[in-house]
Amino acid sequence: MAATAAAGGVGVAMAGLHPTGTPWIDVVWSLLMGAVVTLAGSRARRWALLVVAAVAALVGAQLAVLFGVAAVAVGLVAAWRPRRARVAGAVMAALSVQALVRIDDWSWAPQGTSAVIAGVSMGLIVVSGWRHSSRVWRRNSRRVVVGAAVAGVAATAAFGVAAVVSYSDIQQGVATARSGVDAARSDERVAAERFRL
Repeated sequence: MAATAAAGGVGVAMAGLHPTGTPWIDVVWSLLMGAVVTLAGSRARRWALLVVAAVAALVGAQLAVLFGVAAVAVGLVAAWRPRRARVAGAVMAALSVQALVRIDDWSWAPQGTSAVIAGVSMGLIVVSGWRHSSRVWRRNSRRVVVGAAVAGVAATAAFGVAAVVSYSDIQQGVATARSGVDAARSDERVAAERFRL
């Protein structure tokens, strides 16, 4: 299960998502998202996993559609078994999420439609997995989510503080560059002196 969750997280991280615009924070959030959806898939109901796998097979971009098709195939094979296999559910979720994070933007649809489809689909897996989990699993997963949220807020706050601290330096650099450009229009020697500062 841990290996499947790790693979799901790494696959999402490799999709090149940019939720925050900061590269290393984007990678961390992508890893967490893939792992959480995969783990939730191990507890989610079969119908929820099959619905999401079908959506992934329909909307995946180019070769990513193969992830959705593979998820549907795993679901159909698992459906023949009398007992629900948690590993099969995790594999279905991991495969589905790979297709969902690789949806092309549709020119005919409003902007953000693909993100809404992906978010709702992954949310269905997470909610189904949460509702059909034991109390111990819920408590442990709650701790993980809270810890991840605290780490994310702390990282975002640190980035914000760094941006505020460097704001005056950035403003000074912009002012110097403008002054140098203005000087270049009138006297190249003065411009060279300004840009050396």
